Amino acid sequence: MAVETTSGLKQTLLHAYSTSPINQPDFYQISDPEAQQKWERLLFSVCFFHSVVLERRSYGAAGWNIPYSFNISDLKISIYQLKSFLEDYEMLSWDALTYMIGECNYGGKVTDQLDRRCLLSLLSLYLAPHVIEKNHQFGNRYLLPTRDGHHEYTSFIQGLPDEQHPAVFEMHENADIARDLAETSNLFESVLSISGTSLSNERSATSFSEETNISMATALLDKLMPEFNLLEAQERYPVTYGNSMNTVLTQEMQRYNSLCAMIKTSLNTLIKASRGLVILTSDLEELATCLKQNKLPPSWSRYSYPSRKPLSGYINDFTLRQKFFLEWFESGEPATFWISAFSFCQAFLTAVMQNYARKINFSIDQIHFQFNVMKEYSFNEKPSEGVYVNGLFLECCRWDSESGSLGESRSKVLYEKMPAILMIPVTKDRQITEEIGYFDCPVYQTCERRGELSTTGHSTNFVSIIRLPSRQAPTHWINRGVALLCQLDE
Repeated sequence: MAVETTSGLKQTLLHAYSTSPINQPDFYQISDPEAQQKWERLLFSVCFFHSVVLERRSYGAAGWNIPYSFNISDLKISIYQLKSFLEDYEMLSWDALTYMIGECNYGGKVTDQLDRRCLLSLLSLYLAPHVIEKNHQFGNRYLLPTRDGHHEYTSFIQGLPDEQHPAVFEMHENADIARDLAETSNLFESVLSISGTSLSNERSATSFSEETNISMATALLDKLMPEFNLLEAQERYPVTYGNSMNTVLTQEMQRYNSLCAMIKTSLNTLIKASRGLVILTSDLEELATCLKQNKLPPSWSRYSYPSRKPLSGYINDFTLRQKFFLEWFESGEPATFWISAFSFCQAFLTAVMQNYARKINFSIDQIHFQFNVMKEYSFNEKPSEGVYVNGLFLECCRWDSESGSLGESRSKVLYEKMPAILMIPVTKDRQITEEIGYFDCPVYQTCERRGELSTTGHSTNFVSIIRLPSRQAPTHWINRGVALLCQLDE
């Protein structure tokens, strides 16, 4: 028998309080009567934390990069440990309890380092001395009952609203809009998937007519640019000790040449199959279906850079990337680098540090970046040190140019374009004066954020960390799910 996980903060809390061991009188009563109120408030706090981590899964990547399978067993072992700490020790060790619940019980399922950072940040809100105070508000809005007892807490939970504001889960109000858009998108994708499957069994369907396939494939071929001349590029930008950017350029041009050749070959083959010159295979049928549905074909995704754009947006984005490298090839290094154009951004960032390390004759592993957010979005002249990069988007917050720091998102605005960032390589022993606080903001290639786990412990979708000024505590933006994105889904 399969038991479906409860949905909603209220239902999850009710489920926890109506099942063993919380509904058992022997467990609910603690051996020290003076610590009963402390025990009940902490018990509710852990249950509230459990409900929050479950509900954040419905907000997609802003909630968790990976939707982890947290369940009631994680909660049960946590409250057993909580009671043991209260009964067996004179003083409650918050650090030990945080480690057991955050790192072991729940954190044992977390594979993404930045998700673990978010998990521990959330837990610090619900497992700390302030939750015992009578005036403490759970979820920024709920005061616990003044009277103790299992019945009082159950009645309090039953009085909670069925739908919760995103602020209860430490998220911005725009998170509801993003969640609804994602659900709508998934619904339409399911409908299109069913429609495509049924039509694929009917070879005479209009979606697979010869004229349709030929016209769509020809239109896409007309938009694609010619492939780069790699031999000329290698002659003009040879491998040199002092400039690693030459290697980055030729490698990127080679990757885009391979992708462009694969796309052209598949489209030309589809045209031939539509004319009866070659066999219409299942892969070509899938390609034709994706052309009709404006979806990126899986056969292209296997050779492509990460992208969640529709097919039309993907082709436009692909040609813009080609134009960026073509301009670099013809006119030299740009003053501002469009970081989203790189299929492997880490190679570009490493090249910047390597050039600086070789310039000052220093070890590259002792160099990191210092980040300055500019007011402009692009520059025509190179900086004296470092590089300008642009093309990033902020999710779950915005850049406040007046204060020069992160700010809350505008209502109904899900993404904000980030101004150009000056990335200056410096040695790690260089002291940086921090007038205000900073938030270490993760950079991802797509809105999905999740990818395959790499040997570095990060997702393959993860690019780097950019330190941004903030007038609020870093945990505020961690709980918000703030991130920089190289590209949007549009």
